[in-house]
Amino acid sequence: MADTWTEGFYGIYSFKFDKNNTGLITRTPGEYDSSMISLWIYNDKSQTITRSMRLSNIFGDAGDFDVYNSWLFSEKDNGLKVLMYDYYSYDHSVEDENDTIVDITKEYLLLKVKAEVSDTLSKNPDELKKRFARQLEKMSF
Repeated sequence: MADTWTEGFYGIYSFKFDKNNTGLITRTPGEYDSSMISLWIYNDKSQTITRSMRLSNIFGDAGDFDVYNSWLFSEKDNGLKVLMYDYYSYDHSVEDENDTIVDITKEYLLLKVKAEVSDTLSKNPDELKKRFARQLEKMSF
């Protein structure tokens, strides 16, 4: 992991999360540099960060490749929701040039994000690909 003392945290966007909290979209240290995007919840009264969650990252090293993307949206009176897509692959030829197997995993997740905790609304890839086809097309490759 990147040395958090030398790699920076960079504010990207802030918004009123709810009546007591501010949401902070921040670029944060990833594996080797500040490549991760995270959501941080800042409590206005206590003036402290109460939680954070990873939203986006890209990583590749020695056969491993991982792209993690999120789409944030809100619906009337239902608060913040996050659609997450994680694409992971591992190329076995890194260890053995005759091994042409490439393992690929795709995961989909829909969360309702609250200041204290996130609730999983769906992990069903078929349902999420159908409901969010346009958004997932932009998030994947």
